[in-house]
Amino acid sequence: QTAGCHNYHDNRALYEDFLAKHINEPDFKTEPALADPFYEKNLEKLAKLTGFEAKALQKSDANLEAESSDLINDWYHSSHASAGVNCQQCHGSGESYVEKPAPEDCKSCHAFEVETFLKGKHGMRLAAGLSPMSPDQSKLPMHREEHKELTCNTCHSAHEFDTDYAEVEACLGCHNDEHSQAYRDSKHYQHVVEGRETAVTCATCHMPRVETEHGGIDGFKVNHNQNDTLRPNEKMIRPVCLDCHGLQFSLNALADEALIKSNFKGMPSVHIESIDWVEKRNQNKKESVY
Repeated sequence: QTAGCHNYHDNRALYEDFLAKHINEPDFKTEPALADPFYEKNLEKLAKLTGFEAKALQKSDANLEAESSDLINDWYHSSHASAGVNCQQCHGSGESYVEKPAPEDCKSCHAFEVETFLKGKHGMRLAAGLSPMSPDQSKLPMHREEHKELTCNTCHSAHEFDTDYAEVEACLGCHNDEHSQAYRDSKHYQHVVEGRETAVTCATCHMPRVETEHGGIDGFKVNHNQNDTLRPNEKMIRPVCLDCHGLQFSLNALADEALIKSNFKGMPSVHIESIDWVEKRNQNKKESVY
């Protein structure tokens, strides 16, 4: 296993009891299930927690004087408007007006997202009190002509908060490695184009949804620390891969470097024997009893 000998990264997908639990699973599950987003179904409850009024706001509620109608229109059709969050909640007003809200300004409503963002490579410079990370600072292949400062608004835009854009286009706007380049030719992306509920985006795997509780509301939030499941990559199995695939298939796929580079186009060409060992061990235990 690429995780090494001691699995010191809390890699429970390789524990013997977990392997035993998932013996003989099919490669492709007949009813794949991805966790539902947290906010879309809880706007009214969340509005009460944050002190905002969840209602269909009017464009006049934007409280803008000289801003463009396009900007107001973007906000008006966003989840912020649906939850009763207008300009003042993010920008403040009067002497306390902030032209470009920082992640700390988002934290009053999106504490989990900001906390996890600051733990990952995208937000680590901000967490250290430095200027934001940008693609030209990376040692990995990037579109370096794109000098973007990585904050919440880099992926979510300032007023649209388009999650479809954030899940794919925002990632590919910076990342230029083989794995990223191959995504649009993958089966995962084909499901996105077809509009399937089980569509797998960049964010699905690298920013998995985590079951959590907030103000008495149970649901799933997005872990914005994109490095949390990268090393070792078997950490991705439990929160992501098993939603759609069996454990054996997942282990094989994540151990196949060529398959990873092609963004999982095709079937694994390697076989990890961990489950075989557990199965053989269980069989020996049964035989020893009789």
